[in-house]
Parts: sequence; structure tokens; C-alpha cells
Amino acid sequence: MGSEMGTAKINVWVTERGQPCKITSRDWRVAVAHCNGEILEWCGKKYDNILAKCGHAEIEVPPGCYVVAASYHFWYVEGVLMGNVVTDHAIVQVSCGETACVTLYTPTANSCVRVVFDILIPLLVQNRIIRKEEADAAIAAMRPIRERLLPSPFDKEEEKRAKELVKRLIEMKPEAEAKKEKE
Repeated sequence: MGSEMGTAKINVWVTERGQPCKITSRDWRVAVAHCNGEILEWCGKKYDNILAKCGHAEIEVPPGCYVVAASYHFWYVEGVLMGNVVTDHAIVQVSCGETACVTLYTPTANSCVRVVFDILIPLLVQNRIIRKEEADAAIAAMRPIRERLLPSPFDKEEEKRAKELVKRLIEMKPEAEAKKEKE
């Protein structure tokens, strides 16, 4: 039907939590949004609660560029699909008669917290968005939680890469400082 009507298809696959190369057997709910974050509504259908049985859904859409994500244990807030387990997002562009395949990585809680601890907070301090005292207080408050979150093998390797990235980013001067030095 897709190529006859000029529509496109998106095949969505969801990974097992913390395992980027293993598709889950769990049922998920997929949301397809426009690039501004608004859920796609087309032909009388809202694309925000699409069943991905055993981690897979084939979704017919009009040609375009979309943001795709999935969750389980889901609920809605003001019409937006929410969830307490959420995949990373994928950006997909599909043309008439085309089928695109996207895999949505499901990060672990360890991965999410590590990004906040090791990347976000240091960069917020470096760029003077928050004070060091605020950062220290946030880290201290979350430390007991972080210590209980076991990393997957993928998380362990990702953490090595993240530490190297943060080291390089901290060595870089904020844009405003670099500009002042040039003047």
C-alpha cells in the first residue's frame, strides 16, 4: 500500500536496555513527531501510541522528516506521550514509496545519570550557567542513587569515551573567553 499511495514506511526496532545490538522482546509504544516536537497527525490518526510488539512496528507515514522515540509504562501529559523508560530519539527522512529502518537505543538509568554527572554538570559549571557550589550539591544529593545503578558492558565502554570527551571539552575555553582573548 505504501508505494501505491506515495506514502512512506518507517520500520522501528527497539533495543534491549543497555544492549545496542539486541532487539527487545518487550512491547513498547512509539511516537512519531515533526521536527518541532509536535506529534504527527495525519489522515485522522495521531502517531503517539503505536504498538511496537516485541520491539517492532511498521508505520505508514506521509513523506517527510520525523523524530521517532518509544517508551513503556507510558502515560500522557497534555497530549504528549511520556514514559518512565524511554529510548533515545532517531531522526528519519522518508520519501514517497520509501521504507526506512531505525533502531532506537534504550539507555540504562546508569547511562542517563552518568551523562548528567560527567558531562552536563561540568559543562554547566564551565560555562557559568550554574555555580560550582550548586553542582557539588546536586552531585552529593544524587551520589547514593548513582552508586546503586549498575552499568551494562556497553555503559562501561561508553563511560571511557565520555570521560575523554569531557576532558577535551573542559580543556577548551568557553566561546566568550576565547573571543575576549582574541580582542
